[in-house]
Amino acid sequence: AVIGAAVEIQRLSGRAWRTVGQATVAEAGVFSAAMHVPPGSYRARIPTPGRGLVAGTSQTLTVGR
Repeated sequence: AVIGAAVEIQRLSGRAWRTVGQATVAEAGVFSAAMHVPPGSYRARIPTPGRGLVAGTSQTLTVGR
């Protein structure tokens, strides 16, 4: 992980991913985001990590009812 990188929290809406929250990677290489999470499919994405790295996306997390 790149410390200070912006993280987009995205929710699947139909066939497209929509950004519903944001966070920043901390010194420990982790991030957290406090937000309302209705049922659906979510992922975290770092669109521009910098330092010669390419964008990255987490596995999909499904939140049930």
